[in-house]
Amino acid sequence: MSLKYRAEIDGLRAVAVVPVILAHAGATWLPAGFLGVDVFFVISGFLITGIIAQEAQSGAFSFVAFYERRVRRILPALYLVMLASAFAAFVLLYPNELRTFAESVVATALFGSNIYFNGKISYFTPNVETYPLIHTWSLGVEEQYYVLAPLVLVFALRFGRKVALGVVALVSLASLAAAQVMSGIDPQANFYLLPFRAWELGLGGLLALASTHFGAYPRKFRQGAALLGALLLIASYVALSQDLNMPNVWALAPTGGAALILAFARADTWIGRLLGSRPLVFIGAISYSAYLWHQPLFAFARVKVDGAPPFFVMAALIVLTFALAWASWRFVERPFRNRAFHSRRWIFGSALACGLALIVAGRITVLQNGFPARSPEFAAIADWQDRHLSAAAARCQSDMWKIAVNENSCVFPAGRAPTMALLGDSHADVLAESLGEAVAPFSQAVKELAHGGCPPARGLIFNDSKRRMCPDFIDSALRYLDDHKDLTTLVVFARWPVPFESEFVDNGEGGVAGVPGQGLALLDKVPHFADADARDAALGKAFRDQIEAFLQAGRRVVLVYSAPETGWNTPRRVIHNQFAKNLFGAPPLSISHDVYLRRTRAVHAQLDRIGDHPNLLRVKPEEIFCNRARPGRCVIEQDGAPLYLDDNHLNRIGNALLAQKIVAAMKGKGWL
Repeated sequence: MSLKYRAEIDGLRAVAVVPVILAHAGATWLPAGFLGVDVFFVISGFLITGIIAQEAQSGAFSFVAFYERRVRRILPALYLVMLASAFAAFVLLYPNELRTFAESVVATALFGSNIYFNGKISYFTPNVETYPLIHTWSLGVEEQYYVLAPLVLVFALRFGRKVALGVVALVSLASLAAAQVMSGIDPQANFYLLPFRAWELGLGGLLALASTHFGAYPRKFRQGAALLGALLLIASYVALSQDLNMPNVWALAPTGGAALILAFARADTWIGRLLGSRPLVFIGAISYSAYLWHQPLFAFARVKVDGAPPFFVMAALIVLTFALAWASWRFVERPFRNRAFHSRRWIFGSALACGLALIVAGRITVLQNGFPARSPEFAAIADWQDRHLSAAAARCQSDMWKIAVNENSCVFPAGRAPTMALLGDSHADVLAESLGEAVAPFSQAVKELAHGGCPPARGLIFNDSKRRMCPDFIDSALRYLDDHKDLTTLVVFARWPVPFESEFVDNGEGGVAGVPGQGLALLDKVPHFADADARDAALGKAFRDQIEAFLQAGRRVVLVYSAPETGWNTPRRVIHNQFAKNLFGAPPLSISHDVYLRRTRAVHAQLDRIGDHPNLLRVKPEEIFCNRARPGRCVIEQDGAPLYLDDNHLNRIGNALLAQKIVAAMKGKGWL
């Protein structure tokens, strides 16, 4: 049994999928095209709730039949796209990337990709554009909804449609309230996870349970309501933005617009006729396959060119998306949806076999670290990556994320009594082992006190969830230093520009990384400033006060300034540059020194204001990487090997150079 077909719903699907595809293609004039997914959630909630309610009230509902329809509808096209993506990934992705892709394959096959990506990466980070399966997070939300919704609805419908309506309304209001709160606490989890998306599906469910009432409204009222819904949708796509941390009350605009269209845009209204037109109905019919295909095509194109492909390439990929979508719909979706196409047992068995095969293949790829032997270049890059973090350093990193500053870990070389400490964020974290190796010949050892995203100063607060623990970590690290005055030398190193400028980096040559606004810091006691200069001065004073407090306590301080940030996925860029070198004799990969100076101007001006002191030593990484091999440039590779792990962290090769610079400066001071 199924609901009566409405062509305008397929048209609404088209109005949802096209903005998503255009936004992911880089259409800056459509800043909130991603809200098309919210529209899809409303449509899904409407259709699924309507089917369950209709069948449950007629006594025809079957859980087995319900899940059979979901399997036929979702999995064949999804598995096809995943398989095609796996072949492309094996050819194009370097080992760490292939490993990450394989992890996402496993998560998708287990209906949990939204949970996986929540723990992995923000949806609005520029790097996310190279994740071929990032878009499957929305399938994870829907699949989890399909598990829970029938249980709740079938039970509630036993007590009547009004009771079910009340239950769905209560759950939806609770979910919306939770999303509103969570958008200010943890926007990433709020974006990805079902509890904060359930209200969008629930909104569609409310419409389905109350749908018998909407046809009674006068035609003029329905004309106006449907038109209002269309205007809300258009306004949402062009006027809202990711900065609003949706879903929250702002998302009521696109979801409310979709709800008005579902309720009132029937065939006798202007909007209904427009949405029921053949072009929109056709796009809507293939919208699921179009959604599946577009992101892998765009992601692999971006991987191939190490950045944004030219406009004509993206336009061609959009055309290819719809061509593949039609083929998938015609030769995969439609046959598998037809119940005459194989038995229920065959469908469930095949789905289980394919899912297990994807999981097993994904796990093998993870365990094999992305098969580095695929090519000499990939083998070399795997070697560079393997030398990034030892088991001891990985354990230390884990301890620091638990804010477990203790005596038993994070000493480099291991087994020695520490004589100096390294304080900072993830840039200090990846330096620790190399610094330990550099000071070992002098019978010294380093105690690491570093936590990703946490600049080394008290009193800072941040606008993003991953830095919520920073105040607690800094307090813990500073207490440890107070209790260990024998650590007389302190090396302080961080990604200094982030609190002032945010994580976002644009190297001016196509390399863009980080999220605009993320990582900006304020002061706990003064959370608002009149202008950026006042804020910079206040933050700079917080850093200066911390360094000066160390000096006043009698410690020797090695203040390490900012390392250049590349803006590129550096290992992948180096591999592609190596190909260019082989063909055209391209120079070593580098970035503009002027861009580095602009990026660091504000924070370095503040650090420069720390007065000279006999126990203060300044080390500047730009003296290692910039204006030496190439004037006006900062090199990010050496002898064909990358100096960076990603777009901003030095790897073991780069950190060894920095550690040698620190040791040479300390020897010059007579500290070693």
